[in-house]
Amino acid sequence: MSEARAFRGVWIPAELWLSRELSLQEKVMLVEIGSLSVDPDRGCYKSNKAFAEFFGITKGRVSQIIAALSDKGYIRISYRRDGNRIVERNIFLSGSVGEPRYLENKPGCLENSPTPSENIKGGYLENAEESNTYKSNTVRVIQEGENSPSPEPRAEKPKSKIPPCPYQALVDLYHEVLPQLPKILELNSERRGLLKARWTEHPDLNWWREYFEWVGQSKFLTGQTDPRPGKPPFFANLEWITRPRNFVNIIEGKYHREAV
Repeated sequence: MSEARAFRGVWIPAELWLSRELSLQEKVMLVEIGSLSVDPDRGCYKSNKAFAEFFGITKGRVSQIIAALSDKGYIRISYRRDGNRIVERNIFLSGSVGEPRYLENKPGCLENSPTPSENIKGGYLENAEESNTYKSNTVRVIQEGENSPSPEPRAEKPKSKIPPCPYQALVDLYHEVLPQLPKILELNSERRGLLKARWTEHPDLNWWREYFEWVGQSKFLTGQTDPRPGKPPFFANLEWITRPRNFVNIIEGKYHREAV
């Protein structure tokens, strides 16, 4: 599918291009997100299916790459809902705020409707690297008629401050809304790290209440589906529902479909 793009090329900072933290697929995904982020209020709203067709990879791999970029702090994602239904997913690059062609540090790529999961229980076939390191890079889209930009560094404007992660409040909310799921007896460093990363994406306790309520509506996540022969029913726990890939899949409703 041909898409209109208001640019003749892209410029990628050396820090981003030479990063050992990012795979080549993650780098080109950032460039593609940047090239499609014409509207500063919507960012990139290309669907996983469209990304998959463009890059010649599976939708599952696209979901992995986007989740990894979010976990590493290169992008922020937000969702526009109509009740419990997701009507739009927006992806924004994290970086300095400059001219309109620079992507702003906002939450959000949009998907008009959730994409069905081909293999919920089996997971993805490829693994993606994970890191808690936050990077602030800018992918600049060069407009028609503009010369290549100077590599001189730009001063970044201060980023909006995110309130500290309320670990105990999140755990208490999880226990309150999802009493049927496994209890958290120890808030270890791994669980704290997952909560902090997800809180950075959605720093709002009201949002988290809605998220936990959404989890509770899934028969699969709450042990209400028939297990495999010889296996106990599956119950998601706090750690499982805050892992980046599971988190995105839950928000997109991939575990809320009745088994056919």
